[in-house]
Amino acid sequence: MKLKLFILILICFLFTCKTNTPLRPSVSINAYDVVSSPLDIQVNSMGIWSAHEGEIGRIEVVDQEGNVLTTGFLTTTTNWMKEGPIVFKTHLEFDPKNAEKGALIIYNNPGDGDGTEAGEVHQFEIPIRFKP
Repeated sequence: MKLKLFILILICFLFTCKTNTPLRPSVSINAYDVVSSPLDIQVNSMGIWSAHEGEIGRIEVVDQEGNVLTTGFLTTTTNWMKEGPIVFKTHLEFDPKNAEKGALIIYNNPGDGDGTEAGEVHQFEIPIRFKP
């Protein structure tokens, strides 16, 4: 009887367990891709991040030392007030100089206001290369 109860509790725990890692949108750049300027990036909100006034957030391109090479804002010209996936785009121009590696840092736009109007701040990083 104790074994059945333990198995039942274990199954309940496994199926109701939530991850501490927030979900994130998909990006048109994969980790460790070689990128160059100009760079067009698309981010699909996947219905996870909310848009505010047609903007979902911003992207920074940084070198391996953490120097910001450029910043772009992710905007859309489609109906951003619908639920579900929406594609946001930005055009980035930068000069990596002698840097070989860097990262794209993608930040959401949590919105203005307070209480239920304000969202949570999220960001994630994608490592990139400037040289093969």
